[in-house]
Amino acid sequence: MLRRLLPMTLVLLFLALPCRAEERRPVSLLHGLVSLEVPEELSPLAADLRKAKFPDLPAEDSDVLASRDGSATVAAHWPQTPFPDDMPTARPALSMEMRELYPDARWLRDELVTADGRFCARFEFETAAPDGPIHNDMLILVHEGRMLIISVSAGGPSRERWMRRSEEILQSLRIITDSSRAK
Repeated sequence: MLRRLLPMTLVLLFLALPCRAEERRPVSLLHGLVSLEVPEELSPLAADLRKAKFPDLPAEDSDVLASRDGSATVAAHWPQTPFPDDMPTARPALSMEMRELYPDARWLRDELVTADGRFCARFEFETAAPDGPIHNDMLILVHEGRMLIISVSAGGPSRERWMRRSEEILQSLRIITDSSRAK
């Protein structure tokens, strides 16, 4: 009996591990402006690593979560720069700017989508890095006359596993307004 129970217990334990790894939790970013559901293993990127990995991303306008090994990140950025309120009209110019910014990227998606009931530009692409390709998936939307960027990026051996999660992370986006905070 014990001979049959032990292998079956090990199989069940093995099957339960991937389910645990897929659990998500809500996080509040950008001083409570944004809510996302992210995998439990993501945590805020340490200040020194953040500065090294994202030197041009000002801490006061952004938040970065990362996997333990740093190969996957979820970032939210709300720069002070004004941006047109009409994303369907602004997206073609934004698309050209993104393609100029990443001229060697392999583009997988460049389209207008909705998230949290708002029009968003969705860009998905791969860029080259010394240790292999980096997969990037981002939403750009407008909030209060400013661009709001939410991105999921991953490289290394776990890149595919992380990028399978990007859709559900990005679709979990909620902008927390004063009226929704009152609920």
